[in-house]
Amino acid sequence: MNQNSNIKLEALPYSYKTINRLGVSSDARAELGVYISDSAKHLQAVPAEDILCLIVREGSVIPFDFRVPIYTVSVAWFNRIKQTKHAQGILAIIRKPTWRLTAEYRYWVVCDTVQNPGNLGAIIRSVSAFLPNAILACCGGGSDAFHPDCVRASAGLVHGQPVVNLADNSLPLDRLWYALDPRGTHALNSLKQEKKLGIILGSEGHGIRETLHQHCQPVPIRIPTRPHVESLNVAVTAGIIAAHLSPV
Repeated sequence: MNQNSNIKLEALPYSYKTINRLGVSSDARAELGVYISDSAKHLQAVPAEDILCLIVREGSVIPFDFRVPIYTVSVAWFNRIKQTKHAQGILAIIRKPTWRLTAEYRYWVVCDTVQNPGNLGAIIRSVSAFLPNAILACCGGGSDAFHPDCVRASAGLVHGQPVVNLADNSLPLDRLWYALDPRGTHALNSLKQEKKLGIILGSEGHGIRETLHQHCQPVPIRIPTRPHVESLNVAVTAGIIAAHLSPV
């Protein structure tokens, strides 16, 4: 285990105001090219070279051997930057990964204006768990994949699962597309494995935008449920679909 060493606060590479901006502003994360995570367990999914530093609350113990710069701060200082009420006493500044679209992805999973970062993180986790060679595209705005709540919900897998922001007309048309729709005419069992496949998940409140329907012309499919359940949470839906398609 690492032993925390005290340093002067002025040696920290980021001010608490900047760290707080990284917690709430996707523009700040884009500008600085970094994001934050407050879970030591999640950091195991991140290559050490991408962890720029750890900021540790005085008296806290780091449960893993992270060979990265470590800054120990007072409890009062750490309380200025903690992202959750019951913080673990550790916060990491991490370099954002970048993904190219030159690779040939078998699965495209599109999140259309998914607003809740927890939902987006859970979707990332399911795609990473079940669908090898998959890319997740966020269209129409929605949550930022590097929002702290999304990072937490993804269990840190957002760092290794390709996620991009794309315009609707940038989605590839070299595959059959399906759209999840509780009123869809095709049931889940009609969704078959294909060499190339695209799945569109609509927003929590409004479903899939018309522009995506026009561009991808997806087949509407539904997950059968008992009659009194009108629809499922978008993250739950993504997990069911990913597990259904899993080649494992």
